[in-house]
Amino acid sequence: ISNITEVEDSELSVSPSEATVTVPESQKGTVEFTVENTGELDITDITMELETSETDMEAFDLSPGDTNNFMVEVNQSDTLTLTGDASGGEISSEAFITVDRIDNYEERSSEIEDRVEDLRDNNDVSSSIDSQLTDLTFQATNIRTQWENGKYEQARETFEEAQSTLDELENEIDSQQTETPDEPDQD
Repeated sequence: ISNITEVEDSELSVSPSEATVTVPESQKGTVEFTVENTGELDITDITMELETSETDMEAFDLSPGDTNNFMVEVNQSDTLTLTGDASGGEISSEAFITVDRIDNYEERSSEIEDRVEDLRDNNDVSSSIDSQLTDLTFQATNIRTQWENGKYEQARETFEEAQSTLDELENEIDSQQTETPDEPDQD
């Protein structure tokens, strides 16, 4: 009978196993991870390493069923590796981080305001279209607020919706200006 426990009785689980963070070109991405000891043995001296970035997290231990949450900052897509000791053997787990870069929609929100101003200045718009143009000016303000609050994807979506609405309004205005008065039917 042996009292040696195999490393197979240990398991280190990190979640999410794949994470995507969307940030502006000049900023770092931050991802929160949870590591859990899902095995039956204590895991000690757990360290974290990133393939292309530096970390300053100190080693820690996890008993079976215990978890530890931590944040990781990265400048680019990277691989996170957690390594620990279990009964004299090494155990590890990996997670992958994808960094998506996004245009600065806070700066681009002025494009919406410029288009609204151009439509108002160069066209005789109805009151319903004018009301929609006013709403689009508010959307430009919302984009800046979303951006300032770190809601980059939401800012992009709001920007794209506003641009689409402006395209529709431009088409509507163009069609109204090119319509000719009804001519009498000629039999």
